[in-house]
Amino acid sequence: MKTTEWIKQTELTGLHVGIIPDGMRRWAKENNTELLDTYLFACRKLETTINFFLENQVEIISVFLLSADNLKRDSFEVKCVVDSLCFFLMRYYQIY
Repeated sequence: MKTTEWIKQTELTGLHVGIIPDGMRRWAKENNTELLDTYLFACRKLETTINFFLENQVEIISVFLLSADNLKRDSFEVKCVVDSLCFFLMRYYQIY
């Protein structure tokens, strides 16, 4: 069963959902896309995902974007993650 099918068939009220976006660097490389653009795209998808869970009464949503190992990456890569996160938070909080 696909995840989307499971979600549609599951009572989500009261759940705590954890989201761990992964594979952005790999996706950017495979699709010949700038890393920052990839992270921004992922943030827009994250917004859609969070809205879906909120509309279905999920009480707690945790998003894990960075690990200690991620912070050891090249400073440009870390900046891309941080910049896209700032964009996401500013955009998301303007909506709500």
